[in-house]
Amino acid sequence: MQYNEKRTYWTHKEEVQLYRIPIDTDLYSLAAKKRLSKTRTKYEDMDLRDQIASDKRRKSYYEKRCHYLTDLAIHNRLYTFITLTFKKSVTDYKKAQHAWDLFLKRLKYHLKKPIKYLVCHELQRKRGGVFHYHALTDIGYIDIKELEKIWGQGFVFIRQIDAFQESSIKQIIYLFKYISKDIMVEEKTGKRNSARKIYCSRNMKKPIIRKELSAETYEDIVFANMENILEIGSYEMRNHKNVKINDVDYIKISNRRKE
Repeated sequence: MQYNEKRTYWTHKEEVQLYRIPIDTDLYSLAAKKRLSKTRTKYEDMDLRDQIASDKRRKSYYEKRCHYLTDLAIHNRLYTFITLTFKKSVTDYKKAQHAWDLFLKRLKYHLKKPIKYLVCHELQRKRGGVFHYHALTDIGYIDIKELEKIWGQGFVFIRQIDAFQESSIKQIIYLFKYISKDIMVEEKTGKRNSARKIYCSRNMKKPIIRKELSAETYEDIVFANMENILEIGSYEMRNHKNVKINDVDYIKISNRRKE
């Protein structure tokens, strides 16, 4: 299969990516299989040059992932922002993760329904690497005293987000900045943290993606959506060896409606 146009349909926007060179999915699959078949060098066994290249790829991946998660949060109406802190300093990842797992079980039991969530942890390095959690959920408002009782580990913070205000979108983006911030710190120290950075519920609704060979031009799409354009631009596609393999033009189109 070949395609030169990829459209991603979110509830709040549409993203169009136009590839100068059509993508051949069969060739991409074959190339991916070849890479996976090769023995992967462990990070600690790489020389300095390869470690630096690996860190840059990792940072780029998480930055792109943060943008995707922001859209996913809006797409799934995750408008409740929660911060969970530990009264006692918890610096061990397994203990922190166990506390989060227990909180999630208690919260589901309290609400008597499944919930959607996106969560990341932050390390307060000034306090010796103490964990706390930031989460976006669809649970609505819960009294803070009740939430602290469910958490049972320390202080909590909860607020509702209005997804139709620009400041609230920034609040969602703010949540995920901790992920890329940790990557930056790891680059400077040369110590890579293997702890999981993102927790995502399995019941999240994903965007619809359509790929096709199209005769539409960049100018055609921009002209047809002139009043609703959010962003336009271009970027280079590069492979795992950082070699340029394609040029991509993108267009982001708003389709948000006040509910």
